[in-house]
Amino acid sequence: MSAKSYQCKMVIIGDSTVGKTTLLNRYVKDTIDLTLQTTIGVSFFHKNVYLQGNTYKLEIYDTAGQERFNSLVPMYYQRSHFCFIVFDLQNLNSFQRVEFWENELKKNTNSDGAVIQRVVVGNKCDKDVSVNEQEVINWCKGRGVHYYRVSALTGEGVNEMFNEILMKYSWQPAEDTSKVGQTIVGDKKKGCC
Repeated sequence: MSAKSYQCKMVIIGDSTVGKTTLLNRYVKDTIDLTLQTTIGVSFFHKNVYLQGNTYKLEIYDTAGQERFNSLVPMYYQRSHFCFIVFDLQNLNSFQRVEFWENELKKNTNSDGAVIQRVVVGNKCDKDVSVNEQEVINWCKGRGVHYYRVSALTGEGVNEMFNEILMKYSWQPAEDTSKVGQTIVGDKKKGCC
């Protein structure tokens, strides 16, 4: 079996301060910065992942969770393979807002018929949890959504989550980009049409 290369676009959404940027820094750079400022607008991350002989070229968009940036987020849903909805396991309100984020995703996608795989992520599992985990599991099962609990701070479950999601997805090989920028000349037609 020959190695294949896949392009993958991911978007990370959720309320402010649930740990989206810290989660991505842990995954992409295997570091954390406890002095991070709140994301303004959208940040971009890139990572190449090698699993079972295949290459996954990830483009990950980290969105701001503040309400004033909500109008910017929908453009990043388009052509995404995955949407990670992150909440804070210590903050019940952030879990209750997961439904808001899922509805925003549904409202702003499917115009092209593409289905975005949704992943709900309970972050900060290394802390005292105040969200009822069974309620989260039931909510996700009822909607056909994957659920993972992770700790961006310690790294617990982070790589495993992303790797498992990549392995579960039915991939199409990345488009051949060797012809990008080349002009294709067809037969010249006579007349105006």
